[in-house]
Amino acid sequence: MYIIDAHMIRTFATTTPKVTKLHLPVKLISNLTDITEGVIAVYENGVPFSRQKYKNGVGAYQPVLNIISKLIYDYFNNEPNTPNTQLNFDIFHEKLCNTFLTINAERLVHGVPPLTYGNAQKFINVVFKYLTCYADYSDYADLFSHCHMPIDRYVLTYFANVAGVRGCRSNPYPKYNGSSWSKLSAVDYKKLVNNYRTVLMPLYPDFSMLHLEYYIWDAIRSGRVGPFTPIPTVHATSIAEFYM
Repeated sequence: MYIIDAHMIRTFATTTPKVTKLHLPVKLISNLTDITEGVIAVYENGVPFSRQKYKNGVGAYQPVLNIISKLIYDYFNNEPNTPNTQLNFDIFHEKLCNTFLTINAERLVHGVPPLTYGNAQKFINVVFKYLTCYADYSDYADLFSHCHMPIDRYVLTYFANVAGVRGCRSNPYPKYNGSSWSKLSAVDYKKLVNNYRTVLMPLYPDFSMLHLEYYIWDAIRSGRVGPFTPIPTVHATSIAEFYM
């Protein structure tokens, strides 16, 4: 897989207000504290939650966020024992999403609406996108090869209007199989991932899905919603295994 273009990473990290203030390019994937700070930042920024508010702030959910941070840190840094394949990453991704959703027990105590699998996928996928902005990303780039795209209304609009991903509609609101991104069930999310891979992988066989999401994000930001031509970069150094 090609490493994500450094210019695209820099643009995302330095022109998005919520992201710029985090100074991601000085953080390290090799540092558990830095990964934890990224995880907390995604949660505190409210990225996956739309208008679903929470009362107690990050403190009430810190134990779950710490578990997620450690799982992700281990994925990149601990003794490898699992082949780095799409199937194994998908299993790991599901574990992260389900771990995140244990937050709902605490939310129930405080009378806050439960989060959905759609919220969970965006939280986890945005965390990985943040990590691509860290200073040592290129050292770990191969372990991002099987990452998913953060699904939101912009990506669903692109899938519907440009990519022609089965099940996606943009009128009057972007949805997949009748659900907005924040209402996606685990079953529908997995179907959507398979559908967009079926369309995009043959077109861009040497680009990760997270890499392609950078192009979609840039197109939306620039007001250009149309086909894109990814620019080849250097290949990631192969890392055969990861910890899970």
